[in-house]
Amino acid sequence: MKFLELYSIPGEGLIAAFEEMGDTLLFDKQGLQSRIISLKHQGKDSSQEELGLSRMSSISHHQHETIF
Repeated sequence: MKFLELYSIPGEGLIAAFEEMGDTLLFDKQGLQSRIISLKHQGKDSSQEELGLSRMSSISHHQHETIF
């Protein structure tokens, strides 16, 4: 799976987009965390998912700093 980009969807917040075998998969933060845990339990690589989560958290943190 390859991390593509983040989207800000009104009412949903940040959504991470990934490409896997020609399909685009979308995850919110909770879904992405769940996928990472599942992949780690299976002994599979989760580096792209972790990259997406890291970028999502970085943007989320930045948004909170500008609000307060």
